Amino acid sequence: MPIDTNVWSAGPSWYHQLLQWDSEWYFRIVTEGYGYNGDPTIPQNIVFYPLYPMLARGLAAISGISAPDTLLLVANISGFCAIVLLFKLVREEFGDDLALATVALLSFIPTSVLLSAGYTEPLELLLVVSFFLTLKLPYLTLSGGSAGFVSMSRFNLVSFPLFVVMADVGLRAKWLLIGVIGLFSAALFMNAALFARRIWIG
Repeated sequence: MPIDTNVWSAGPSWYHQLLQWDSEWYFRIVTEGYGYNGDPTIPQNIVFYPLYPMLARGLAAISGISAPDTLLLVANISGFCAIVLLFKLVREEFGDDLALATVALLSFIPTSVLLSAGYTEPLELLLVVSFFLTLKLPYLTLSGGSAGFVSMSRFNLVSFPLFVVMADVGLRAKWLLIGVIGLFSAALFMNAALFARRIWIG
């Protein structure tokens, strides 16, 4: 849920620009814990799941690293591990070429900037891929709810079977695969710039 970030800055470093919108909610949970004032008409942090801020808070307590930095560390480590495990998952079923094409497509999809941001998607992707790596079951996801599909592109970050299919099709026409990754890369650069300027891209 986007909130007013004009009055909040995670820190002075360039990488703190990766902490926007919902990241402030997670930051408040890490530093202040959960709270509810009894008024259902205003946003409350109890709507956010606890695993991501809990891991960031634990890392901050153990290491002494600041809360914003632990939020980014948890997200980026999770995202990196998710990509590695996704490669392993696809390679075991379909081989190296399809696995490499799959992770390339996922890594360069325009909203993949959120795999490095202070959001839950990197951790979610890690857990989902780990689950299917263990069970080897097919997975598809469709997200909506009362808000409709306003964040569908963001939610699709964890729809890794989509990238497996795209990679399979792309390997039959490599010029198409290269073109799609090129378009993804250009859009990813634009999305990263927009996100850093506090323009919603999810």
